[in-house]
Amino acid sequence: MKEDNGKVYFAIDTNDSAKIVLHYRARAHVGIQYQDDLGQPVAFDGAASGIDGYRDETKSVNLPTDPWYDYDSAEMSNIGSSGTLISSNKDQVSVKLNHRNGSDLTVEYIAKAKIRVEYVDELGNPMGDLIPEGTPGEYSGYRGDVKSIPTPNVPNYQYIRMYSSTVFTEKVTGVLFYFHDAVFRYFRYLLYVRTP
Repeated sequence: MKEDNGKVYFAIDTNDSAKIVLHYRARAHVGIQYQDDLGQPVAFDGAASGIDGYRDETKSVNLPTDPWYDYDSAEMSNIGSSGTLISSNKDQVSVKLNHRNGSDLTVEYIAKAKIRVEYVDELGNPMGDLIPEGTPGEYSGYRGDVKSIPTPNVPNYQYIRMYSSTVFTEKVTGVLFYFHDAVFRYFRYLLYVRTP
């Protein structure tokens, strides 16, 4: 018996009976989907879109990183029971492959946001030198976080209002801000008017 290019060759003599058993390995495929904390798809350049292999193999895939997202969790949907999630962390996921195609691995990320605060007078002039040292000029966190922005006392100036300049709409209440979307940087400006 001889195997060559995916074919099996054999010869049977007269009065012989033979049985040939051809063994196959079961293949499996697990699709990978990436989404944010709102369930929206997230596209990462060069990220794996699936895991391929054979039944009973354990395969690991490195997870993508991005400055605007942090890894949160991974979950397997066993629609076609082609894989079982063994472990996951911010760096990689490991899956034990079963037979068939149809399972999807969903990797969830939490969107991050960063806001820069500028202090200006009623004419729009920066007041950086007048703002007390140690007053934060930047805030970061995750979408949905609520932060409080201080309105420091500045000699010869009175705080009058806050406004924002954003790419998307944000919810603003007093000196609180709500991270609405982490794709663009948001800027907050606090206005002061000079007092006599």
